[in-house]
Amino acid sequence: MSKIDEMLKNEKVEWKKLGDVCEIKRGVRVTKNDLIKNGKYPVVSGGIGYMGYINKYNRDEDTITIAQYGSAGYVNWQNEKFWANDVCFCLFPKKEIKNKYLYYFLLNKQYYLYSITNKDAVPYSISKEKIAKIDVAIPKLEVQKKIVNYLDEFINYAEIIKQKLQKEFELRNRQYEYYRDKLLSEEYLNKLINKYDLYKYDLYKYELKETTLGDLAQVNRGASPRPISNFITNSEDGVPWIKISDAGLNSKYINQTMQRITREGAKKSRLLKKGDFIISNSMSYGRPYILAIEGCIHDGWAAISEYEENLNSDFLYHYLNSNKVQNYWLKKMNTSSVSNLNSDIIKSLPIPLIDKNLQAKIAEILDKFQALTQYVSGLLPEEIEKREKQYEYYREKLLTFDTKCTSGGGYHLLSKDYISLLTQAGALVGVKVFEIEYVLLKDISVYSSDKIDVTELNEENYVGVDNLLKDKLGKVNSNNLPKTGNVNLFNEGDILLGNIRPYLRKIWLADINGGASPDVLVISLKDNEKKKVLAKYLYQVLSSEDFFDYDIKFSRGAKMPRGNKSKIMDYKILIPPLPIQEYIVSILDKFEALSQSTTEGLRREIELREKQYEYYREKLLTFEK
Repeated sequence: MSKIDEMLKNEKVEWKKLGDVCEIKRGVRVTKNDLIKNGKYPVVSGGIGYMGYINKYNRDEDTITIAQYGSAGYVNWQNEKFWANDVCFCLFPKKEIKNKYLYYFLLNKQYYLYSITNKDAVPYSISKEKIAKIDVAIPKLEVQKKIVNYLDEFINYAEIIKQKLQKEFELRNRQYEYYRDKLLSEEYLNKLINKYDLYKYDLYKYELKETTLGDLAQVNRGASPRPISNFITNSEDGVPWIKISDAGLNSKYINQTMQRITREGAKKSRLLKKGDFIISNSMSYGRPYILAIEGCIHDGWAAISEYEENLNSDFLYHYLNSNKVQNYWLKKMNTSSVSNLNSDIIKSLPIPLIDKNLQAKIAEILDKFQALTQYVSGLLPEEIEKREKQYEYYREKLLTFDTKCTSGGGYHLLSKDYISLLTQAGALVGVKVFEIEYVLLKDISVYSSDKIDVTELNEENYVGVDNLLKDKLGKVNSNNLPKTGNVNLFNEGDILLGNIRPYLRKIWLADINGGASPDVLVISLKDNEKKKVLAKYLYQVLSSEDFFDYDIKFSRGAKMPRGNKSKIMDYKILIPPLPIQEYIVSILDKFEALSQSTTEGLRREIELREKQYEYYREKLLTFEK
């Protein structure tokens, strides 16, 4: 037999009406105008919480209260002196019943009190008369005291457990915040890159797609106005007329021309802009040059333009100069009936399409090697030859892409051996292949402007600022779904940021598609940045205290501050290589999972203690009539 059963065994109780064993008194009215911001005593009214504070009280501590209106029937125990408003009942027991015992007894009748409220009233109400008619079991005072002590001890123990768990949660959360800020710092990111040869672990996953030059650029043959002598001019208004003789033997660029043609002649020729490529299509065919000027070309040239979206110009220059491409031209010329390098042949050239940032790194390395072949003053002939061979070796190696498994959609992955070679080549000429980049948020993302009709949404995938949780705890389902209109569309991987009262730190990484209210900013990675920046990495950056301090600093308004959308997009972000992002995200995911498990454990433990308390309270306070 348990201690409780032993204590209550054969215990005889007396049943009386509540109105017979205690006095039920209403409070005295105060209004919102009477409240004081830093008042000393709380005002207990018809709600669950305090109405506010004033500097006087009309009830002492250790008083039972029952709300008359609003949360009608709500039973509470007041631990301090307070002001009882006129919609609050206070109970004062007589000597035969202990104050705290009566509180626990009524608390055990909480749902009954709710059931006898007047639900036709707005707001709900409960009358003094109904409260007074509640039957109360009155055991001996000694038993009442034991019941109170038992329940007090249980509540104190549960509170200690709750505080310990809360401290554990706070510790985990601080630990998570600390490591997130550390992992996202420039110092640590640089240390990661310098410390680990990540290519050795096959972490750099760069895709390559085989396509053709004609799929990536415009290829056109030049044209000549005839007779050309009629269009040559010395006028400064003339258009540069590009001939083979204008191209230096070892030049990369066409910087000037010996002749110009009239504007009328230019209309009958092929006018090119700065940055376009030209290739000789006869004589020493296949030699590429980049235009550093605007000019016209005759039909001895072919032009490559409109390539910039997919190709880095320096990368394309080195690629077109490679033995691989020159051999391709030679093979095509030998197996066709044509005597020059026509547009169709140039369009058919296979091109390895890779990340543009990687193209730029390859080009930078080859530029450095090529520069070494030009600075030869004081070198012996064999040393000059060695440099030229070194440049040619790395040009052919770096422009012949070693791939491994297919990743789908016609793409292949560059092998770790290729990435290793690229890194080693960069080290020889002082080029860091993988490094940290500073960007602004607006460089990599945009605010979503797409709309979705609210009729397509539900409580789960509609996000208003009210159902985003403060302190970066995600979101809950909405209980305020609009009935009509359009809202901002968000997709999985977008970041939703509460824009009202930034100090609440409301942020969520979407794991579903849906719609958001205007007070929630939807931040979407630009399509061309999704291979460069992980959504999870960006979410971690925008969850940092540094970002929220920045957001708060530039917010506008006093009573209801809002984030400055323009300033938010000016926030500076460190972008390391993708493998470093993945590494950081994997670590922070573990910390987040640990924090969430602690939170879940806290919630479950509190629920368990509450159920235990309710079980024993009911057991202690349920008597037979």
